[in-house]
Amino acid sequence: MKSKILILEDARTIQLILYNVLKEKYEVCMFSDGNSAISWLRKGNTPDFVITDMQMSPMDGFSFLTEFAKVEARKNIPVIVISGLKKVDIKCFSEKINLIQFFSKPFNPLEIVKAIDKEFQLQCKKTSFQKQKKCAHNIRDGNKMLGIPLWKRVFDIAFSLIFLVALSPILLLISIIICAESPGSPIYISKRVGQGFNIFSFYKFRSMYVNAEKNLFLLQNKNRYKDEEKSFVKLDNDPRVTKIGRILRRTSFDELPQLVNIIKGDMSFVGNRPIPIYEAERLVSDKWGKRFLTAAGLTGLWQVKLRKKKGNLSATERKHLDNIYVTKSSFLNDITILFKTIFIFYQKTNS
Repeated sequence: MKSKILILEDARTIQLILYNVLKEKYEVCMFSDGNSAISWLRKGNTPDFVITDMQMSPMDGFSFLTEFAKVEARKNIPVIVISGLKKVDIKCFSEKINLIQFFSKPFNPLEIVKAIDKEFQLQCKKTSFQKQKKCAHNIRDGNKMLGIPLWKRVFDIAFSLIFLVALSPILLLISIIICAESPGSPIYISKRVGQGFNIFSFYKFRSMYVNAEKNLFLLQNKNRYKDEEKSFVKLDNDPRVTKIGRILRRTSFDELPQLVNIIKGDMSFVGNRPIPIYEAERLVSDKWGKRFLTAAGLTGLWQVKLRKKKGNLSATERKHLDNIYVTKSSFLNDITILFKTIFIFYQKTNS
């Protein structure tokens, strides 16, 4: 049976991200306030692990841990504390609870998974006794699980299949040209973060020389966002790009293999662009984490706005537009973005 993790967090974005990265391995019991969590504990429920935010209302993390520590049997239950503050005085709990780690926002959810896995591995070495638990498959406070709406999924599958079949000769020709200029696979595969912090294999036509990502650290001075908070990386005049790669990028043909991602359900035609893990971990906060609540997209709101501003969107503007899309996501809005994207594509190919 799965180990049971109690999560106390009042920010819905953080709730869904933590739930999504933990649900495969663990049974997640989610609470939005400390009173509900304490009530659940008083009914005789015992978690194997606790994650709590220290800044909440009406009962904050300090009050919850004070109540939690009153029962001697809970003293050995491992606890992770998260907070929007860089430093939180939690020394008063050091002898009352089994506090193993502190995370400040924004944080990388995968690091929390690693910390939990490591703790359970240590416990398994100490004892072979495994508690029997009931499986839970839904968030306890009634939050709906993440997912692509049915209308969006039907649209995605139907049109991505049509495009793949219709464009197959062009896809084959592009693959041959890429390999002729720079030997190696014509498809570049990287790990990207999508809806609910799901990490998936992201496909593009390779527009750079092989192993170009290893030289990224040498080109940070070319990063368009180097003077901002560095949540995104965008290089101007990237010397790693091949000749065919520049054409593919200018026409956006390098994105065509993502039709496979759409069929697989990793992405949708319209959404917030999937981003690398190192960028995503900087956005896991109450303010910007909302972008992970919707499907990753082949195109999106800021791609359309980017054209209007001639490619000069700041990192903050990009993040703000991602949040706007989540709030205003609808069939009509998606169709509008798609038509604008097609118009931009037509302008690119004729420029």
